[in-house]
Formats: sequence, structure tokens, C-alpha cells
Amino acid sequence: MRLALWGLVLLFFCGFVSAKEAISVQLLWKHQFQFAGYYMAIEKGFYAEEGLEVSLKEFDFGIDLVDEIVQGNSQFGVARTSLLIDKNAGADVVALFAAYQQSPLMLLTRKDSGVLLSSDLKDRDVMITNDAKKVGEIIAMLLQAGITVSDFNQQEHSYNVQDLIDGKTEAMASYISNEPYQMELKGVDYNVIHPKDYGFDMYSDILFSSREYIQQNPEITDRFYRASIRGWLYAFENIEETAQIIFDRYNSQSKTLPALILKAKS
Repeated sequence: MRLALWGLVLLFFCGFVSAKEAISVQLLWKHQFQFAGYYMAIEKGFYAEEGLEVSLKEFDFGIDLVDEIVQGNSQFGVARTSLLIDKNAGADVVALFAAYQQSPLMLLTRKDSGVLLSSDLKDRDVMITNDAKKVGEIIAMLLQAGITVSDFNQQEHSYNVQDLIDGKTEAMASYISNEPYQMELKGVDYNVIHPKDYGFDMYSDILFSSREYIQQNPEITDRFYRASIRGWLYAFENIEETAQIIFDRYNSQSKTLPALILKAKS
């Protein structure tokens, strides 16, 4: 009986020790190399070493990134510079770090569409998410051209560059190292309208949380931060391995392995 009792105590203790804090992260786009650091922090056990069990949520067109975090649907989120606009509007959020020094977000058009400059977007059909529409560098680029985000027809983003090729939209919010490569593979001439070409070059992929969560969970926040940084360092020191893991386990967009490697090196 005593042996059995000690066995139960041991099982309880082991279960208590191995219990991990569940964390979810809301991404700003679909799975791709853009979020490599978080994938590798999971796959290499960096989060587990910090006592965390982390899940990653792909972006859905109907959600508001900041609301998801403020309302507690996820503990952390990855945002564009639109986070600054939300914060200025009263969202009580805190930025932890930016994964990229240059935003990859731009607008992609067909070269034969006649939409070649930011000023050409007026009254055009544009596939862009609500979050991307609020990005600071996009807004600045458009204002410089004398137009606002209300001057074009926003369409729900399909995440499928074939819709641009087929003329279902005239411009598509895209990433500089993703969709242009797909256009090249399909033999379609394209044009890039990038904010940096108009003088607006900003950081991107900002990891953030709500001030309330950070204040209530400072140790968890520190552990998550440490493990995430380790993941990013590992990802870019081991690009081929990271790309292979994304290809095998996080490839909801069915990207090719060469496309994932190209994204990493661009």
C-alpha cells in the first residue's frame, strides 16, 4: 500500500513538473518562411525548455490582429506598422521586437494592367486585408500620390496570385519575395509598387502583446521572448534546414522548397 501511495505521489509530482504554460501566437499572414523563428523555437524545443507550449494561428481575413490580443484570444501577436496606428488610437499594446528591418509588404500588379505607380491605384480593385490597409508605409505612399485607402475598391484577399493573373483584381497586397517569384514561374510580367521606392522604408513583423498580459505575466513574457529570439537566430543560421521543416510541417500555402529558400535569402 505504501509503495502504491508513493507511486501516486510520484506521478502527481512528475505531471506537475512537466506541465507547460500554453501560449498562442496570432500571425499576420499564412504560414511561410516569414515566421521561421517561431517555427524553429517550437521544433528545436526552445519554448519547451522555457516551460512553454506554443501554438501558432494563421491569419484569417475576418479578424482584427490587435483585437485578438487585447481581448485575450491569443497572448502574443505579430503585426505590421499598423500597430502604431492602433496604439495611437488607444489600443494598450506593447511591442517586444521587430523581426525584419525592412517591410516586405508591397502591391503587385500585372505589367499590362496600366497600374504601375501608386497614383494609378485610384478607383482600382485591390486585394488587401484590413490590417495591411492600415500599414503606415502604405498609407504614406498613397497620401504622397494624393489618394487615400478609401479611393480604391478593397476586395477580400484570396491569397492566390492566380486571381491577379486572371484579372479578378488589378492589384494585390503581396510580399516582395513571394508572389513575384510565382509570377515569374508562370511567365507573367509583373510590376511592384513598393513603399520603399517612394521613400517609406520601415520595420515589419513586430511581436507584441497587451500591456495587461505583460504586467500580469512578466516571467512568461520574458521566457517567450528569449525562446523566440533563439528561434530566429537558429532559423537564419540554418536556412536550408529551416526551409525543409516549413516545407514538411507548415506549408498550408503549398509553396515549393526553392520558394521558401528564396524567401529566406531575400
